[in-house]
Amino acid sequence: MREAAATNPEFGRLWLKIRHGFVERTTHFLERLQAAGQLDADTNLEMLAEALGSVVEHLAYVQIAIPAELPRGETLDELGRVAG
Repeated sequence: MREAAATNPEFGRLWLKIRHGFVERTTHFLERLQAAGQLDADTNLEMLAEALGSVVEHLAYVQIAIPAELPRGETLDELGRVAG
């Protein structure tokens, strides 16, 4: 999606909309961690959510998008657990 978004403005807007939903959900999760005292009170939660999203996106790109062969099901399950 990232590569298509870089060359097609309409697709880029769609990708950012989808990504915004991920960042928003992650921010809400981080707010709960912060309220429970598991994150510093001054942590920029939206920036942290953006960073986590970027890590997951790049992990998917490196592990799924660019290899010559798609990973096996077990590897995909492991990637899901790690990213989750």
